Formats: sequence, structure tokens, C-alpha cells
Amino acid sequence: MNDQLQPRMVHVVATVDLTEGSGDILYVNPSNVRSNAAPTAGMGAGDVVLVLRDAGGAELGRIYPEIRYDACADHEDHRQGLIQHDVELPGNLAAIELVRGSDVLDRFSPEPPEPAPEVAAGLTLGAPLPEAGNRRDFGAGQVAPRKGVTYLIQARPDNAEVWNTLSIGRSTPEFQIDKNQFPGARTLTVRVIQNAGFDRRTVDERVIPLD
Repeated sequence: MNDQLQPRMVHVVATVDLTEGSGDILYVNPSNVRSNAAPTAGMGAGDVVLVLRDAGGAELGRIYPEIRYDACADHEDHRQGLIQHDVELPGNLAAIELVRGSDVLDRFSPEPPEPAPEVAAGLTLGAPLPEAGNRRDFGAGQVAPRKGVTYLIQARPDNAEVWNTLSIGRSTPEFQIDKNQFPGARTLTVRVIQNAGFDRRTVDERVIPLD
């Protein structure tokens, strides 16, 4: 894995309903940047924790996240709340559990990511679109959506050193390129990064002409 892409944390988003005693982990994405969500938007519940476990089920740690409620809701009613928390990524993390008291409300344990060659084989650059000749489809028809797997698309023109993020959180590596975003560039290096729970890796990188 490219050291530059090596995630240092994962961003966990979950919902809880303390009245019904239910909860769901919506997604877990690897990240190198902490969320900028304001920490004053909600309140915690001391018996709701995120439990980190290794592949053998041993507990690596527990986090007491803040629970954010709708600004119009009465917190005493314990209506559905939202958890957004950045978790430092232990190297042997295999699962995250959303726990209230002794009840496991939900558990996230990512499936192994699909092989990189399967992704690369499906990536094709389409012809200019009839309705907008400056835009082209970058397709991956052979790559099916999978739970817990998303794609980040980055591009770097030949006249710049900075990578631009074109798309994030996609269920498949399908997107569009608008060559007007890169004035003066003749080619574009496109990088497809696969996020799979706790893992992030580049699964395709290629140079495409913009002429």
C-alpha cells in the first residue's frame, strides 16, 4: 500500500435510538484527516460505546462517542441520535461494535476487498458525450457494488503537481472527467483508490489523453 495513502484512522458514522434500544453502523471509511464536525452539537450517553476488536475477538479498546441530536428534539426524549467519530486505527483492528450496556446493537467487520486486477480490467474511457463534448465517461461495468466498499477518484494533470479529488464515496469506480477542469493540460493521470472498511489502496492508475 502506498505510504501516502496509508490510513491513520477510520471515520465511523452510526445512528442510535435510546428509546427503542437500537442502533446501526452506517459506514466506516479509512481517513487521514479528522472530521471538522463541531463537537458541541450534541451530548453523550455513558452506556453507548464503540468497542474495537481484533480478529480473535479480543478487545483493543473502547470509545465513548458523542451522540448528536436534531436541534429541534428534546434530548430527554432520547430520540434518534447520530454518532460521527474518528477512531485511531490500530494495525490489528478487525471489527467495531456499537454497544449499549451489555447489548451489541450492530457490528462492522469488513469483507476482504475485491482483487485489484478485477477492478483494473473493468476500467474503460468512453467517447466524448454528445451533449457535452468536454466530458467523458470513465466506466467500470465489471465492478459490482459491495457493502462496505467505496471508491475515491483522484486526477493530476501533466502541468501540475497536485492531485485533485474528482469523486469520493462512490459505490463503483464510475465517474466523468471534464477536461475544462484542467486548462492547458494535454494528459491526465487518474488514480482509483478503493476504501474497504479499515483498508485503503490504489487499485488503478493510468495516464489518459485530454486531446
